[in-house]
Amino acid sequence: MLITYPTFKQRIAKSRTILFRGHPLGRRDTGALNKVRYDWKIAEQEAISWLDVYRLALSENMNLLTTAEKGVPLSAVTWAIEYGIPVDIFLPYERAMFVSEWVVYGDNQKKWLAQFEKAQEAKNVLIHTPILFSSKKDVLYSEISVDDFVLYAEIDEFLVTALTENDEAILYWDGYQRDIKHVFNLCKQKDITIKVLNKGLETSDTRYSPYSMDYTF
Repeated sequence: MLITYPTFKQRIAKSRTILFRGHPLGRRDTGALNKVRYDWKIAEQEAISWLDVYRLALSENMNLLTTAEKGVPLSAVTWAIEYGIPVDIFLPYERAMFVSEWVVYGDNQKKWLAQFEKAQEAKNVLIHTPILFSSKKDVLYSEISVDDFVLYAEIDEFLVTALTENDEAILYWDGYQRDIKHVFNLCKQKDITIKVLNKGLETSDTRYSPYSMDYTF
């Protein structure tokens, strides 16, 4: 089924939407000594604690928009499945390639693959993949580059455009990484409320805090 932009925007407009984006446990985060930039267990605990705050506040009127890379993003999806919260997952390319690049590598491959497969089977999850080289202006988005940053930038621009003033963004971010910085700037430009999480990161700009009312520096 081809899901068009107007259809998607109308559907999420019926609920309070939370855009969740964050550092994946990507290949660039694992070196020869398998040293990661963040402790994903600590990060997962913080992310889920804040997601629970929104769940309790919004009751059943909540929708989650996210990506599903290994680490905090996929943990957020697993959390949403547990509570039956509607989730829209946006992938930068087709599923098999995405799983190979961003899910099954490094440690605990079976654990992360099982979580992604659970998302594929969940009734409350819609997984969107690019429409390759589409000339139609009303499709969600299209895969136009082999550069991951460009692909994610296109997805993020689409997602932030779909948000309204009542929606919010949760970003697990060190204050530097350019993918999430792009999302941060897009949300700021649209006056979307942002909550930045960074617990567990080895290095981060400490000015960014989930307790900040506004990031004006």
